[in-house]
Amino acid sequence: MNTKQNTPIKILTPYRALTQENWPGETPVVFDYADDAAEMAAKMPEADVVISMFFTKEMGAMAGPLKLVQCAGIGLDKIDFDAVPKDCPVANVYEHENPIAEWVLMVMLAMEREMIKADQAVRSGNWDRIFDTALWSMELRQRTLAIIGLGQIGRRTAEIAKVFGMRLIAATRTIPSSDEATHLGFDAVYGMDDLDSVLQQADFVMLSLPLTESTEGLIGARQLALMKPNACLINVARAKVVVEEALFNALQRKQIKAAALDVWYNEPDAPGEATMPASCPFWELDNVIMAPHVSGLTTGMLTRRLHVIAQNIDRMTRGGALQNVIAST
Repeated sequence: MNTKQNTPIKILTPYRALTQENWPGETPVVFDYADDAAEMAAKMPEADVVISMFFTKEMGAMAGPLKLVQCAGIGLDKIDFDAVPKDCPVANVYEHENPIAEWVLMVMLAMEREMIKADQAVRSGNWDRIFDTALWSMELRQRTLAIIGLGQIGRRTAEIAKVFGMRLIAATRTIPSSDEATHLGFDAVYGMDDLDSVLQQADFVMLSLPLTESTEGLIGARQLALMKPNACLINVARAKVVVEEALFNALQRKQIKAAALDVWYNEPDAPGEATMPASCPFWELDNVIMAPHVSGLTTGMLTRRLHVIAQNIDRMTRGGALQNVIAST
């Protein structure tokens, strides 16, 4: 077994923030950069490791003896697994659950306390919220948060929400044991077949499940109609889990109270691209909090991810077991 790597590992990545100077691993590495999939494909023959959120058929066709495809995050929807060379493992990395959970609590408070409207009112000299009790807000305490998809993000959000005294329910593909659900603070955990019941109970619905063939369009007009009129939807999963036009109509008609959306139907592939986030004009609505897919982006998350990725490459060179392996093709 190789215990020491003398020849540097050649890493191909679109992320120029990764440098030899800030690399926390023990294995010697050298970076090569490419700005898009076409340039990545052209440089694939020399790469030992790819660190990227995408892997295309063209990249696979040009690959040399590739040792690892390391996703820079958790999302796998832009990885063409059929294109990955045989026997090359694919791994992803988490470490974003805490900042996303904090973002979810932030927008729940903002939506419930109508922070944006309150700010705008004071800027215009309007103090009605002091004197009109009909404009007063409820608290998060004893409100019901439904988490759809109980992975690491959902579990960390539940942990923080419990501190606020919220009632927690979930719908998930893999149901934890009753002891584990109690330990996590859940009042009830359902299978996905009971999604309708979960939506009907919720004051806040948080989507934190992966985009797959079975989850695309999971929340449509019928599901949104099941939600309470004062319920809020929070999507930190993928936009296409929710049917775009159905969500826009529900918000425009005030069928649900509000939504906080960090993921979108149209997102740019490179810096500097001016991209409207959807076909429907969500930006014209006053009951939507819009964010540019940044709920998980903190310096702490970046530092933790970099360490996990570096550890994976160290393990690879030593013949050890990799972390977070999704597939070995």
